[in-house]
This record gives sequence, C-alpha cells and structure tokens, in this order.
Amino acid sequence: MYRRSLLLFSLLAFALALPACAADKPKKPVIAGHISRVQELVLLNGEALKKTGALVHVGDTLSTGKDARVEVRFTDASTLVLGENGKLAVDEYYHDPVKVEGK
Repeated sequence: MYRRSLLLFSLLAFALALPACAADKPKKPVIAGHISRVQELVLLNGEALKKTGALVHVGDTLSTGKDARVEVRFTDASTLVLGENGKLAVDEYYHDPVKVEGK
C-alpha cells in the first residue's frame, strides 16, 4: 500500500512538473521577412535602420518618420511598403510553403 501511494505521488509530481519545464523553453523567433528598401528615418523596434537586409520577426514593430518609406519582403514573396509617419506591428505571421497557405 505504501509503495503504491509513493508511486502514485511520484507520477503526479512528475506530471505536474512537465508543463512548467515546457514553459521555460524560449521560443525560436519566427522570421516573417526582411527589409528590402529604406528611405529616410525608419525604426525597427525603436532602433534606426541604416541599411537593407535586417530580418523582421513576429513581434517586431516598424515605424517611419517624415518623408520615410520602408519596404518589407515577406517569406511568402509578398511585399509591403510602409509610407511616411506609419507604424506596423507584426503580431502574427504564418506561411507554409509546402501547403502554399498562410495568413
């Protein structure tokens, strides 16, 4: 009886610890695309972009100043141009090149 209770308690403790371990693992950032063109003052997460090629991840924010433009080339080959005094938050991005679907 004691062994059975000890085994049950051990299994329960192990099962409760699993979600906590999984939550500690950092998620790999999802690459949504890259900066393909920059004109004037463009900020990526609050830092000025000096050149093209910077990666854009889910969770990033782009903002443009006066007379500024930025072009983002997404991994699904679509392009977005953000004009002056604009702001874009990449909250979600999903693209499956195998199934050719996304959102």
